[in-house]
Amino acid sequence: MSNYYYNDGRGRSAQQRNGGSRSSGKSAAGRPASSGGGRGRQRKKKKNPVGLLLLLVLLLTVGIVAGVNYVKAQKETQAQQQLAQEAQQKADQEDALLSQQTIYEGVTLNGISLAGMTREQAAQAVESALGLEEHALMLTYGEQRFAVPLMAGTDLSSVLDQAYQVGRDGTREENLATIERIKTENVDFTVEAGYSLPDMTELLESCAAAIDSAPVNATVTGFNAKEASFTYAEGKNGISLDKDATLAAAQAAVDAGNLDADVEVKVTEVAPELDQQTLKSKFKKLATFTTTTTSNSNRNTNIRLCSTAINGAVVQPGEEFSVNATTGKRSAEKGYKDAAVIKNGVYVQEPGGGVCQVSSTLFNAVVRAGLKITERHNHTIVSSYVPIGEDAAIDYPNKDFKFVNNSEGPIAIVMSFDESGKKLKATVYGIPILEEGVTLDLTSEVTETIPVPSPTYTEDPTLAYGEEVTVTTGLEGKKVTTYLITQKDGKQVSKERLHTSSYPKRTPVIATNTKGGVIIPEEGGGGTDTSAPDTGLPDESQGSNGGGDFVIPEE
Repeated sequence: MSNYYYNDGRGRSAQQRNGGSRSSGKSAAGRPASSGGGRGRQRKKKKNPVGLLLLLVLLLTVGIVAGVNYVKAQKETQAQQQLAQEAQQKADQEDALLSQQTIYEGVTLNGISLAGMTREQAAQAVESALGLEEHALMLTYGEQRFAVPLMAGTDLSSVLDQAYQVGRDGTREENLATIERIKTENVDFTVEAGYSLPDMTELLESCAAAIDSAPVNATVTGFNAKEASFTYAEGKNGISLDKDATLAAAQAAVDAGNLDADVEVKVTEVAPELDQQTLKSKFKKLATFTTTTTSNSNRNTNIRLCSTAINGAVVQPGEEFSVNATTGKRSAEKGYKDAAVIKNGVYVQEPGGGVCQVSSTLFNAVVRAGLKITERHNHTIVSSYVPIGEDAAIDYPNKDFKFVNNSEGPIAIVMSFDESGKKLKATVYGIPILEEGVTLDLTSEVTETIPVPSPTYTEDPTLAYGEEVTVTTGLEGKKVTTYLITQKDGKQVSKERLHTSSYPKRTPVIATNTKGGVIIPEEGGGGTDTSAPDTGLPDESQGSNGGGDFVIPEE
């Protein structure tokens, strides 16, 4: 079968020409069968070029619109992004502006622009412009002057704080608006220079050290032994710097603008604790003691010289008094006479004999005044003018009588000697050591007695054969304890041992002639005087001993 066909259906099979099975109602090409039952041919529709053109125009318009819209959307997006970027940049700039640590543009202080300055830089700029001068007050007291350099100062610090806060005290929007506004509407602050005192503590201490003077109490200047009274010097007021008043005066000068003024230092007078009247009222007679002397002229001369040397002596508090230091050596050159002194346990004649009565009398007065005894010695032979154990032997320079003034003021000694009445008196004046109503006294007890040794005999050819003459009487030895008795309102409250004394025994010496014969004096004589020499002491104290137990004399 030929594969070539005609357009009118020729060359096709009958089936093909008839469109195949009738039941389908369509042609092989899928077209509907002819309802006319004709030859089965169909007319071909012609294409519409206008429609196609319209379609193309429509499609083109839609594309153009879509493109325009896309471009527009892109531009809008870009514009929004640009606006957002600009807004962010603006916000960043504003943040940077708000967070900067310098003063904003438009803020001035005393006409000086502080724009872009830190507070420290602003302070330097303003201080330099102020040009503060140096000023100093002068504190004066008499010829003394003390300079007080003033401190130049302002309220700059607080004003700078205010200047810095401009544009920082409101909300974000308020602060930004303020920062923008002050660029054209400046905010100006004003600072004025001023002066103030420095710390005055050390300066006032220096002033006080130079100006202050301590008050001087009334003092004892001496003692009038004749009137038995002290002489006094009046006290003197002291000066003390009044620091508060001086500081107030200096501040007043600064406040008044007197920056180079002389300011007089303020002081107060300080009265002494002890004026003359008060001091005088404190002194009283502390104690007195009297002994009886003999009628021996030389001995009394020595007592008078020694007591005169001591009379009127003033002993300051804490000072030690010494009889030997006060009288010096008691020699013939000073007018002392030969009188009996104890030497090697026997009486011999030497200058100054009898002065032990002066030291013993003084000892008894001093101890009853409550003063502290520092040196005291007993004799080797019991004295008759004071109770046993209550003597005070002296011998220059070996033995001395000393005491310390343990009172709170000076003490004075008055020694008076009534030669006609044979009375020697020692009196102590000063500020009482003892409480009111308290008195002191002495009592002594013999604690041991040593018997008189057997006599010693010496040959004396001037005596008749078998005759015996006592040259030195023997004495018992004694050991004595002396007590200090304290009484309160006449009643004993204590008894304390003060010291002990030891008085050695003395061997009697008897002269005799056991060999016979008589020595005839070369010149006529009236016999031999065997009586003991006049020692100026009571009879029971006279005698001599060659025992040689002691080598230190006792005047």
